[in-house]
Formats: sequence, structure tokens, C-alpha cells
Amino acid sequence: MTEEVDPKTLATEGADPAPTTETQAAPPETTSEMPEGEAPKETVDPTMLGDSPDDGVKVEVKAEWPEDWRVKMANGDEKLAKRLERFSSPDKVTQSWLAAEQKISSGEYKKGLDEGATEEQIAEWRKANGIPEDADGYKLPEDVEWTDTDKELFGQLFAEMHATNASQAQVDSVVKAYTQIVENARAEQMEADKLYLQQSEDALRAKLGDEYRSQMNLYKRVFEDAEGPLPREISQHLVNARLEDGTRLINNPDFAQFMIEIGLNHYGEGALITGEQKVATESRMEEIQRVMKTDFQKYKSEGMDKEYAKLLERKMGPNARHPSYYDD
Repeated sequence: MTEEVDPKTLATEGADPAPTTETQAAPPETTSEMPEGEAPKETVDPTMLGDSPDDGVKVEVKAEWPEDWRVKMANGDEKLAKRLERFSSPDKVTQSWLAAEQKISSGEYKKGLDEGATEEQIAEWRKANGIPEDADGYKLPEDVEWTDTDKELFGQLFAEMHATNASQAQVDSVVKAYTQIVENARAEQMEADKLYLQQSEDALRAKLGDEYRSQMNLYKRVFEDAEGPLPREISQHLVNARLEDGTRLINNPDFAQFMIEIGLNHYGEGALITGEQKVATESRMEEIQRVMKTDFQKYKSEGMDKEYAKLLERKMGPNARHPSYYDD
């Protein structure tokens, strides 16, 4: 008797047993070999995304731009490829291009003057770009008091700048820089003058001693007195004069002593007398004058005539007129 066989059983004969819950098919073996030029990819169980207690799960993100994007964008232009090295990605190139386009459309970038332009074309171009017709059209800031020397200097400078089609803004920048340089130089010169003056005063004090103040007053008088020994124009030149090392002539101690001698010869030693000494000298001179008028014999015999002459010379200088008995 032949045993009946279930057709389903015949269909599965020779095949591997169907997997059960106890026995699972073995997963395919993994290999570390990857196609050449590709980096291994990190695999992540999609059921774990967002459900993992570790929210910092890293997911591979493919690079947005190929590494050779600069070469491809340059299309064989080596110089362009070199310039593209300044940018980290193509989107940065786009941003730079948009910024440049904005500047051009806003008028910040303007067309330059064509080579060989006619005088009329040059005039039109200058007008369109805010450049005056001639150098006299440039303006100096009005908040600064400019000397004639400054104006002459800027006149020459403006002529040169106008030849290069400089704008008023460029001229303003040059003027500002010049003003700052002059102010700095002036401040440095003032500090140097103060230092040299202090050194000169110390040297004269040491040499003149107690007569320092009276002789300095005489020195000042020589330059300020309209009827002094110096003509006014010469006096002003000497006050403003500087030596080769940049120091002021009037602060030079040797020059000061020289001018004091000139003052003494003009005014007399009396110019150095101040205070009680001056009062005493004038009192003695008045006393001698009374004796001369009342007792001329005593005036001569006691040498009062010589004493008076010395006092007068000391007070008024060597050119003072000596008294005589004809004086009232």
C-alpha cells in the first residue's frame, strides 16, 4: 500500500527547514572592504532616532560640495582657481558677487576715465564724479584758521591732486592728515622749548646768582621797549629766530647775557636797581643836588660831583648828561 504524501511536504523536501522562533537565519557576514574612494558609513537603527536617551546621536551628513569645486568652477583658469582659494565654499563666492553687484548698482563703483579722453569728456566725467572744474574749486575746512603759508602750500598741493582727478573727499583726507601732523609737530616743539628754557634758566641762575631776576627783567625790557636799543622789526625777528638745532635764540643763555650787556649800555646799571636800592639811590641824588645848589664849594671838595655822575650813569646809562652848577 502506497503512503500518501502531502504535496506541500514534497515542495519543501530538500530545502532548508523553515526558520522558527527558536532558530533564526544567520545574518550575512559583514566585511571591512569598501569600494575604493568611499569612506565607511556609520549605520544607525532608524527605530532609535529620536527615541534614544542620547540625543547626541551622530548621523552621517554627506558633504555639500566636492573637494575640487574650485577647479571645476575655474574651468581651467589657474588665476581664477587661485582667487577662489579665498573662499571656503561656493555660497561664499555667491555672497561676494551679490555684494559687488549691490555696490555697482548703488553707484559706489563708478566707471573710470577712458584713456585718451577729450577735454570735454574729462570735464563731464569730473562733474559726474564730484570733482571741481579746477584746483581752486577744492575747499579747506572752515573750522581751522589757515595762515597764508598754509594756503600757499595747499594751493600747490591741490593743483597736483586735481591733475590726478582727486575728489573733495580725498582732498579732505589729505588736509586732515596734514593738520594732525602739524599739530603733533607743534606739540613736540613746545615741549622741547619748555625743556630748553628750563635748562637755560638753571644755567643763568647758577652764573648770575642774586642778580638773576633783575637781569632777566632787563633782558625782557630790551625786547619790549619801543625806545630801547633794538629797532622793533629787528626785535621781532630775534624773538622768532631759531638756531640750527631748532632751539629758540632768545632762550640761549649766551645770547641772553649778550643782550643784557646791550641793555646795560643803553639804560645804565640803574636798570638793575629795584625796590629799596632804587629809592635809596634817588634819595642820595636829590641830597647831592641840594648841596650843589647851596654849597658848591662842598659839592666839589667832597667829590660829590663824581659820586653824582656815577649814580646818574648807573641810573640812566653811560650817555647820561652829567649835572653842572648851571642846572636848576
